[in-house]
Amino acid sequence: MNDTGSNDSGNPQKDLDWAQFEAITCGLSPDFIEVYEEFEKELPQLFNDLQAAVASSSYCKVANLAHQIKGSAANFGFLRTSQEMNTLEYETQNESLQRGEEHLAAAREAFQRAQCEARTRMAHYRRESI
Repeated sequence: MNDTGSNDSGNPQKDLDWAQFEAITCGLSPDFIEVYEEFEKELPQLFNDLQAAVASSSYCKVANLAHQIKGSAANFGFLRTSQEMNTLEYETQNESLQRGEEHLAAAREAFQRAQCEARTRMAHYRRESI
């Protein structure tokens, strides 16, 4: 994987790993869908908190929030979101927020794309299960 989010073959990284998403939601069981929906609701606020921390150059807060978002996103298969937060967390450990806004914007965009894909796939999956 290079800095642009492409793998060595030049293909862009997927926003959503459906196999991971389906595994963590236990085949889209109602209990785990509820957990996913909570993640989906909370992440925008975490992004807002992260944006404020980046703006105030609060390295510790940026690192903690980036780590939290990275882990949550990875659990649900939101690959690109997790990768951007991993990069931001790493850069913060080196006391650099020079590209903080860039990583945050890319993570938000990737989250929105993955969220849309997850909703579309869940709707399709539910129709097939009926």
